[in-house]
Amino acid sequence: MSAEVSIRTDVKLQSLNGPDVTIVDADANSRCFNLKGPGVVDGFTITNGTYYGINGGGMYCDTVESVVRACVFTGNRSTKSGGGLYGGTAN
Repeated sequence: MSAEVSIRTDVKLQSLNGPDVTIVDADANSRCFNLKGPGVVDGFTITNGTYYGINGGGMYCDTVESVVRACVFTGNRSTKSGGGLYGGTAN
């Protein structure tokens, strides 16, 4: 992927078959997800996200109302904090 998935509204993004088969791979080109407000990301493998200059290589959440459920984070990196996940509420 060449750009992050940005979620700016109260929406639930849920995989149908779980993180073993539903993979978001940024191929080290960008962050995978950017949640700006209440929303849910559920059941994905989030991999190879990269973000320089701020937190959250795999996923950045700017509020505790951003919820991450049943996700697997692997191979993500950031030059600051939270290579895999920064912020939000992880379940």
